[in-house]
Amino acid sequence: AAAAVAAAAAAAAADGDGVAPGPDFSDLAFWTARHAQAGDLEEEWLVPSSALIPMLLRLFPNRAAELLLPGTGSSALPLRLSDQGYHHLTACDFCHSVVGRMRARYGEAGVDWVVMDALNLDVPSNCVDGVLDKALLDSVCCSARGPQAIAQLLAEVHRVLRPGGLYVVVSHGHARTRLPYFEASDLAWTHVETLRIAYDPIPGLREGGDEPTGASKYSVFVMQKAGGLSC
Repeated sequence: AAAAVAAAAAAAAADGDGVAPGPDFSDLAFWTARHAQAGDLEEEWLVPSSALIPMLLRLFPNRAAELLLPGTGSSALPLRLSDQGYHHLTACDFCHSVVGRMRARYGEAGVDWVVMDALNLDVPSNCVDGVLDKALLDSVCCSARGPQAIAQLLAEVHRVLRPGGLYVVVSHGHARTRLPYFEASDLAWTHVETLRIAYDPIPGLREGGDEPTGASKYSVFVMQKAGGLSC
């Protein structure tokens, strides 16, 4: 499986949508420094959390669903889900400082903020209805460990999901470069759907249609662990 994932990563890189040069996103020191620089600012990757809520309400109609948000950093997504009535939310990150800050500020929000590495989840197998990944897979793709880390992440997510559970991946990548990671794995994944979200960081600009002018387009991949319906 690792070799197949490595081949998928090489194909993604050749397509210009793979591991990008820059900081090593698997480096805890990098994230500790970044979160310290951001201070109390809530950082969102790719799209605002509010843009994902209608889709997540559709995918997880049961507000009692067990949802895990790995690599959540200081994203407001757990808070927006809590606002919608979800009450089994675990938000985790391997950076102690950002988890401590979010726990101190939002400890009463109904979210369990936990220090935990997404590549080594301290979560029992087959117990989660949904894993919500907002740019985590992208970050792992840009890590020094590359294909090995990608395979490890997918294995951990698959392990903790209940049969029929959903892995929702918000990504900068296209289907042609992200879905091969799942196809290369020896794990039983079903591709449920791919959505495209357009987001314009300068609100209010339109060209006469619903899509913002100059918007960046991001993908949402919905993958299901084999075994039937979970939620």
